[in-house]
Amino acid sequence: AEQNDKSICLNLSENERAQLDFIMHEIHGAMISIDSALHSIAKADFSQPDMQQKAKEEALNGLRSSVDLRLMLDFWQISNNADYFENAVARPQKLWNKFCYLNSYMQSLIQRKHLQYDLRPSLREFRNSPIADFVGYPIINAIANILLDNAIKYSPDGDTIICEFEDDPDELIITVENNGPYVAPEEIEQLFLCGMRGKNADKAQVNGHGYGMNFLQLIVNAHDGEIEVESSHEYNIDGIPYGKYTCRIYLPKYAEEF
Repeated sequence: AEQNDKSICLNLSENERAQLDFIMHEIHGAMISIDSALHSIAKADFSQPDMQQKAKEEALNGLRSSVDLRLMLDFWQISNNADYFENAVARPQKLWNKFCYLNSYMQSLIQRKHLQYDLRPSLREFRNSPIADFVGYPIINAIANILLDNAIKYSPDGDTIICEFEDDPDELIITVENNGPYVAPEEIEQLFLCGMRGKNADKAQVNGHGYGMNFLQLIVNAHDGEIEVESSHEYNIDGIPYGKYTCRIYLPKYAEEF
């Protein structure tokens, strides 16, 4: 940074500037969506049943936009904080609670779509977290937000989402499995590119911007982890190929004590 009497100027590379422009564009879009939802709810005539239902839908749209906004701001923190990479291993953060106790937005979508959420191991099986505290910056909670939000969005009504934790000596493995639009092998790598989605996801007309998996990969890579995605074609819904979709994340454990 260069400082003078009037301002502080940041010297950004071309890639950093493009990333900043993208983030700011998406933050602006999320804020407009939230503002629109609030205005619609404020003007609703709640004495009419149909308006009550419309207000509920607008509230859900506002909640989704707030999740998008929170994700963008979280990623902003990664992009603009060198301390994140230098001292991430010194900050313990439990992932378990994020998957056990879903936020109200995700709970409302699960109820609306009549989905089942199967956590393994279950809370009944373990009084405390079955995994050790994963050592990392709190931003890693975005892993839970992205994985579960995608699973809920793309699952057909009445389906089951399976979330499984494995605690190995050297790594933590998080697997989220659900049914969703089929992703062809040649498309899987493209899922991690900013703004890219599978063709069948577009055909299914599921709302999305194509940045969740890109952010997820960047976050996992920053923690020296790996991501695997698998998809199978098992049946069709309205002519669109569907099947089992599995996202598996491997996060190494750090032996250093702080």
